[in-house]
Amino acid sequence: MYQGTPDYVTTNLDFIKKVLIKEFDSFPDRWDMTRSNMVEESLRANFLTIKEGDEWRKIRQRCTPAFTSGKMKKLLPPMNHCAEELCDFLEQFAKSGKDFALKDTFSKLTMNVIGRCVFASDFNSLQSADSDVPLLHYSKKLFEVKLMSPSIILLLSFPNLCRFYQQITKRSVIQHDVDQFFIKALSGVMEQRLNDPEAKDKYTDAVQLLLNAMEEEKETKFTKEDSDIISETVEKVNKRALTRMEILAQLVIFLVAGYETTATTLHFVTYLLAQRPEVQDKVRDEVNEIFGDNTEIGYEDVSKFVYMNAVIDETLRIFPPATRLNRQCQRDIEIDGVKFVKGSTFTAPIYAIHHDPEIYENPEEFIPERFLPDEVSSRHPMAFLPFGAGPRICLGMRFAEYELRVTLAWIIKKFKFLPADEKLAWPLELDSNGGLIKSKYELKCKIVKL
Repeated sequence: MYQGTPDYVTTNLDFIKKVLIKEFDSFPDRWDMTRSNMVEESLRANFLTIKEGDEWRKIRQRCTPAFTSGKMKKLLPPMNHCAEELCDFLEQFAKSGKDFALKDTFSKLTMNVIGRCVFASDFNSLQSADSDVPLLHYSKKLFEVKLMSPSIILLLSFPNLCRFYQQITKRSVIQHDVDQFFIKALSGVMEQRLNDPEAKDKYTDAVQLLLNAMEEEKETKFTKEDSDIISETVEKVNKRALTRMEILAQLVIFLVAGYETTATTLHFVTYLLAQRPEVQDKVRDEVNEIFGDNTEIGYEDVSKFVYMNAVIDETLRIFPPATRLNRQCQRDIEIDGVKFVKGSTFTAPIYAIHHDPEIYENPEEFIPERFLPDEVSSRHPMAFLPFGAGPRICLGMRFAEYELRVTLAWIIKKFKFLPADEKLAWPLELDSNGGLIKSKYELKCKIVKL
């Protein structure tokens, strides 16, 4: 959708690398069509994904420790537990022999993983209907907004009027009920933690990490008597500290992004494996060799899944979570003869790159061997961008990678996936109207217990 500023689009991989990495200081922010129309105090205006400049850096710095290798190691036991629960849940479909919906099943699984790993809570999504799990219900609603929906059109057509309305009424033009649900639900979690004197020692999840950062900065001690120095220091601390709304916004991002994109990838990869039994057998052989009779996937095991990793990455190539990524230019600059003016945008069309026959021969075919180590090392690093690249690469990438591998290892070890009765044409028809790639039709398969 054209917004009145130049947008430079290219599949030139060297150029993309320069913009996303080398010239990041000139292109530090994502462009978002609704950002300028949001009230600063609103939930969505505080999402890390649309924050700019120093505000983005502050929040990114506070959130990054939640996804270090040390944190991932601690999160593997709950991931294993959720994957084992999924296997128990899948047995009903193995007994019935009927087709089952992949996306719905994996959405409930990923919601459980987020519950245990981010909120230290059991959401019990697999055993409940969507309506009985409000977080699942409202997370789905968050992704129902289409680019051409009435609320988006209204926001873009009458930005000043919408902004005035939001400032006066304190109601968002886009999904006000969804925002209010998350604010109320997650505020309750925050208050419970803040009122628990043992919370800092009891919890190690993302919620507690952000709350600890907020409280530690509030408790900064000042010993200098000079009032000017104290005032200056207080101002710096306040600028560095996360506000409650900023914390709430990041918790929503952790919740809905971790739930939706991982579930989508899991349902695509399982569907592909059901269509390609020889690939599924190779993954299972690798899983049995590494997982064996162990009771869970260990931290060291995850990096050993070479062929499984290739299968997952090939799935992400064919079905990247987003069709494109963009950056907004913050100062006039010339790159390889291309002049960017401040305010203009740059777009890397991820889907087009992933399906470029000059990069990937027969791009519509599912060929996991493309992502074996030797093949990957011979390709340009910008030829594969499912999580983006540069300093604004997806913060939860490592979390998603671990969750995908642990879940896939468990279900492939326990079950064989077969094509559903209803056959869909290949390539699959996709829908990207909401900004994320989805299958136009529900994907299903059958399952047999091993």
